[in-house]
Amino acid sequence: MIGYMNEKKKYLVVTFLLCTVTALAGIIGNRLNGLAVDNYIVTGNLKGLLTIYMILVSLYLVSVVSTYIQNRLMVRIAQSTSSDIRMDLYRNIHMLPIKYFDMHSRGDLMSRLTNDVDNINMTLLQNITQLFSGVVNIVGMLIAMAILCTPLLFVGLLTLPLMFLLTKVSRWYYRIHLYSWKVSAKI
Repeated sequence: MIGYMNEKKKYLVVTFLLCTVTALAGIIGNRLNGLAVDNYIVTGNLKGLLTIYMILVSLYLVSVVSTYIQNRLMVRIAQSTSSDIRMDLYRNIHMLPIKYFDMHSRGDLMSRLTNDVDNINMTLLQNITQLFSGVVNIVGMLIAMAILCTPLLFVGLLTLPLMFLLTKVSRWYYRIHLYSWKVSAKI
């Protein structure tokens, strides 16, 4: 996959930058919402509230446009990558000896050409943007917590290993029950 994605490096960089813009708009928007409540709604300062409201609308418009563009870019990247993979598969099939086709079913071959490439396409569409956004959101939230309340940052960092452990235990528990369910269904 790295070889296929390497050709689309500039689009991936632009997508990462757009994910950063979207995440920063969300983080700044959350902070402005807190300021609006603390400084303008509680005190009844409608003029200041209107200013915050206009800034928030602008931020959310930037976020929407950025999200739209990054989704369009990811569709282009995923479709182009899928097309490249299909073309390489097609070329490789033509190089296979006839004996291969006698030994393997056509359905299996068609499944590889369609379903597997479609799965790669869907994975690229969904996971790359989520990965970029997740990394930027985590780093941005850690920076925001460090600026706003350092003890909160340490509490958050201390709970990360616990959350990781709970996730691992719940996955292990789920797999055991899924396996036992499959075994009991066969009996």
